[in-house]
Amino acid sequence: MPNPSVPAKAAPPTPMPPARNAPPPPMAASSPAMPPPMGGNARKVADAPGAVQNVNEAKCQEALQYLEQIIPAYEAGEKNQKVLQDSQQKTAILRASLENNQVSEPVCQGLIDIFGNLQQGNMQGSRQAVNMLSQKSWNEIKDWFNLIKAIINFAQRSGL
Repeated sequence: MPNPSVPAKAAPPTPMPPARNAPPPPMAASSPAMPPPMGGNARKVADAPGAVQNVNEAKCQEALQYLEQIIPAYEAGEKNQKVLQDSQQKTAILRASLENNQVSEPVCQGLIDIFGNLQQGNMQGSRQAVNMLSQKSWNEIKDWFNLIKAIINFAQRSGL
């Protein structure tokens, strides 16, 4: 029989679940530090969803130089106005992405391979590089992929 002069023990409080959108708890002092940045001029960009990984600024600039060499001849020779307008829009997207270093190193290398092969007259090498890019990096190249195909087709027709 409980003694009325002694107060009853209260049950321990039930812990509240973490609030939605609450910041994560602080990391313990023994947590591993962030890995060191990559060497050279390569960097990882992963802040935004869908952000490009493994960007190499030098590769972006090299691909941009190739693009700037090829586009004037392509635009001067493209007779289909609808195709030309579409290509100009896609050129603007690709140019901005390269200028802002928002293209991954593998894709930049693919562009360099495509444009280098075009300049050497190696259509098969250009097409192989395009196929590889479309299979491995579709999400990254889909906004300007038709531009690259149009340039290759034009180069084959005109001997660019």
